[in-house]
Order: sequence, then structure tokens, then C-alpha cells
Amino acid sequence: MNYNILDKSIIVENIIRRRNSIGIKVIYPNKIEIYSPYKLKEDDILSILSRHKRFISKRIIKEEINNDEIHILGNKYKIEIYEADFDNILVDDYLKIAKIYTKNNNDNYIFKIIDNYYENVLRSIVDKNIAEIKYKMKISFDIKFIYKRVNTYFGECFSKRNLVILNTKLAKYDLYYILSVIYHELAHFYYQNHQAGFYKLLEKVFPNYKNAQKELRRIKYNEKY
Repeated sequence: MNYNILDKSIIVENIIRRRNSIGIKVIYPNKIEIYSPYKLKEDDILSILSRHKRFISKRIIKEEINNDEIHILGNKYKIEIYEADFDNILVDDYLKIAKIYTKNNNDNYIFKIIDNYYENVLRSIVDKNIAEIKYKMKISFDIKFIYKRVNTYFGECFSKRNLVILNTKLAKYDLYYILSVIYHELAHFYYQNHQAGFYKLLEKVFPNYKNAQKELRRIKYNEKY
């Protein structure tokens, strides 16, 4: 039988096994197996699917996030990998394809190519926007930006060294959220901690900052790359 969930038509198969318990397995992209000690009626299957709807949805979403795709500035691109004598990424915005040309098909090597691309995206955004951001925040001194992949934060400010670190993963997100993080880190040149004045300043230079941060934390992208 077929079962519709998350705008997908899923094939449901009832598999008989000797155990007395009933189990369910989601096989991405379009199959669910229900294990039972006897053949189930369709109404029983629908009841089981209904009880496990949340579990099924989470499994499907998790698998989709882990597919071979990347996000760049909030847009999703299917990855196509080509063997070449050079390393590069060409992004087709019309077809939503990221063509990765690589000298090495190893996952770790491709990860480095993509991460380097993310860094270049971020570097370009900072170069284009930093003058306006500094003007709004009345900052006149030079700021050094470093880009690196980390798992614990989007950005970090070292005010005494005039240094800001941006997580290369930020390049996955829409420009709006990237700018919110840059404003956040520069606000630390005025306030070391997240006190009331810190957020008051941010709301002044970046309206709806708190909403932007809430939305940013809710977004889940492919963590393979």
C-alpha cells in the first residue's frame, strides 16, 4: 500500500517475522517496512503509521538533510562531482547545481574544497559590507577577519586584538543571517558580554536582530559538508 506524508508517496510493506513485537523501519527515500508476527489489515497498518507519524517525518527529514547537496547563501544545490586536474566549484543558479571539479574523489578532500569555497563566499560578503557596517556602528579602526570551520559558534570576537573569527559554515545561510552575525561580533567591541546595552545597540543598527537570531538557530542544513 501507499502512504502519503510530507508531500511524498511512500510504499508500505508488511513483513512477517517470528518476534511477538511490531516494529517499523523507514528506508529512504520512499519505503516503510512494518514488521509483525502476523499479517496486518490495512486499517491496522494505517493506525501504526498514524501513531509513528512524528518518527517517520523526522527520519525522512534527517535523510534529506544528509543527501549529497550543499547550501550556499540559503539556496540548496545538488552536488555533481567531476574528475579534473584542478580543484574548483562552479555554481549554476538556474539549475541549482554545484559542479565540483576535483583531483581527488575522497570525501575529506571534497570537504576541504567546499569549505574553501564557503570561506571565499564569506570573505566576499565581508569585503562588500564591512565599510557600511563599521559606519553604522561608529567603528573607525581596522578589523582583521579570520575564517575557519568550528562546531560551537558562528562567530567570535577578540576585541583587544581587533580580531573577529567567522565560522565558514555561515556561508550556507542567507545573507540576512550572515550580516546579523557580523553585527553581533562587532557589537562586542562595545560590550564584552550580552547585557541589555549589547542588544539595544544591535536592535538600533540591525532592526529585528533577536528574531533573526531565533530563525538562524532553527535552520538545519546539511552537516556533511
